[in-house]
Amino acid sequence: MFRDDFKFKRVAIPINPRGTKYDNSEFDGNGNPVCPLDKTPFNFLGFSGGKGRSDRFKWVCHKSVHKSNSRINTCETPCTDSSYGRCIHTYPDKDFRLYPGIPRGTEHWDNLYRHRVLVERTIYLLKDPLGADSRKSFSSRTAKAELLMDSITQLVGVIIAKAINKPKLIKSIRRLATY
Repeated sequence: MFRDDFKFKRVAIPINPRGTKYDNSEFDGNGNPVCPLDKTPFNFLGFSGGKGRSDRFKWVCHKSVHKSNSRINTCETPCTDSSYGRCIHTYPDKDFRLYPGIPRGTEHWDNLYRHRVLVERTIYLLKDPLGADSRKSFSSRTAKAELLMDSITQLVGVIIAKAINKPKLIKSIRRLATY
């Protein structure tokens, strides 16, 4: 939906190693392709597209070196017959989890992911005091009643924290109860 309806070009979704459908022999922990022989990550060459082609990332063998407007494979035991070396293209629009639109491990990824973590923490802090993070029932009537009761509890916590002059305890009713 984000890609098709809202035209998102990139997302920051972590790779979940549990129950993954991806072959771990082809990718490292960052989702980057690795050499089939020595498992060394490929070098990221950049984003490429073209008329009538899907946007994609280009990865080349770590032993492929740039010489006079071309690349030459310097591997002693090459895994391909190409003099250029093994080249792999990954397509961000195929799977946002594996190919998020930004190569993992780059400065751009680290900066964006830092913001994503901050947003996730903020959402959790909003849901936790209201009990919305661990609902026991999914009936709309019960959920509404739980939300109202949790809101009242949170409001009472704010009033108590203000009364004892401890504004840092407003976010957590649990810490306020232990105070």
